[in-house]
Amino acid sequence: AVVSTQSTGEALAKVEEMAPPNRSNNHKRISTRRARRSMRTARAPNAANIPTAVPEGDDMVVQEDYTASGVGQITLKRGDEVVVSNKANEEWWYVFCGGKQGWFPSAFLLDKSLIKEPEKFKVIANYTAESEQELAAKKGEIVLITDQTSNPEWWFGVIGGREGWIPVSFLKKL
Repeated sequence: AVVSTQSTGEALAKVEEMAPPNRSNNHKRISTRRARRSMRTARAPNAANIPTAVPEGDDMVVQEDYTASGVGQITLKRGDEVVVSNKANEEWWYVFCGGKQGWFPSAFLLDKSLIKEPEKFKVIANYTAESEQELAAKKGEIVLITDQTSNPEWWFGVIGGREGWIPVSFLKKL
């Protein structure tokens, strides 16, 4: 069983709030920190009868970095592709990734079929990041947008080696 100080619904609701910043709702940033803290303290289910070979399963992509904090959990980074073999628990799914396997928070995964190919956009005005999650950009820079699905007003992109959320209003499709 999952041990947490919050109900399953509360924990999932808080994790779902993670992602693009929303200046009109600064409380969501605080909730994100709480959700990450609760995921670090929650225990994954026991790993009884888990297969050692990669099974058939759902192809998913990791949407948020997660560092394992308990026995049987797996550390993965944003963008890692996994195969989910066990969804018996709402909060934790058993995944395989690059020769590693373990329990991973289900709220941090997105079905691979929902992800679009990255697209290039041009920055139309300077944008100054207001948090470490945001991507600062200068007018004229090219941004490779890798996530347009999480929030209609903020997209996740990469400029050079930097990545983060940027307002859609600052971008023009090439």
